[in-house]
Amino acid sequence: MVPNIINEDGYTSFDAYVNNLKNIQPKLQICLKVTLNYDSMFVEIDTLYFGVTTQAWWQIYADKN
Repeated sequence: MVPNIINEDGYTSFDAYVNNLKNIQPKLQICLKVTLNYDSMFVEIDTLYFGVTTQAWWQIYADKN
């Protein structure tokens, strides 16, 4: 799991923003799984799949900003 670390670099010119950032981040995770073949390859009922997962984290809980 990725720790909740605030990236303050984008807010360095706004002191009031940096002071009001909270260490809470929502997470979006998308997973896709696609069948690459429907016929058996080596033994009966085996199947080959392609899968990919991506994650995105946002720092959006800053009420006073």
